[in-house]
Amino acid sequence: DNGLYEQAEATAQSRVDILDGRYGRTSIEVANASDLLVRALLLNGKGAAAGTRAIAELSVQTKELRLGATHVDLAISLINLGDCCVEAADYRCALAALERAVALRATSSATNGVPLAEAQDHLGRALTAAGRHAEAVRTLERSLQIKQSLLAASDVGIARTLEALGLAHQRRGDYSQAGVVVRRAARIQ
Repeated sequence: DNGLYEQAEATAQSRVDILDGRYGRTSIEVANASDLLVRALLLNGKGAAAGTRAIAELSVQTKELRLGATHVDLAISLINLGDCCVEAADYRCALAALERAVALRATSSATNGVPLAEAQDHLGRALTAAGRHAEAVRTLERSLQIKQSLLAASDVGIARTLEALGLAHQRRGDYSQAGVVVRRAARIQ
């Protein structure tokens, strides 16, 4: 329901404004709240907007400044930035941000399971959008392996990865495999 995304966006913006007044624009608190705002904007179809990208970029810059360029908490901000760049068809930006997010999550024991797989999903979708279908398939297959080893077979997270993998196969021209994968995803949902 579009109204729920509008409400999420308004709530997230209000939270950013409150924290900005309390802690300052370049605080970790504002960066974390901005991550939620960017996600709401992406879900609301506003990912390609210059304002959305600017918020995502500031969140990345703030976390790099406050936490360091290799802190795992930077990964969600990089994912948001990458998704904004995909929406704007800036694939170079998207792939750079999402590859960093995957690398950060891969190096942390706290995030090298499902969170790593989710970052790989975002990267796989970006690779598909950029026309790099073989790389997308490999990335999404790695994500699927992680999820299958950690989640229930009926988990919707597996279905989401399968849907992305099906699209990558389809764009690659492997319609038979795309059909197999998408039918499997449909059985889960």
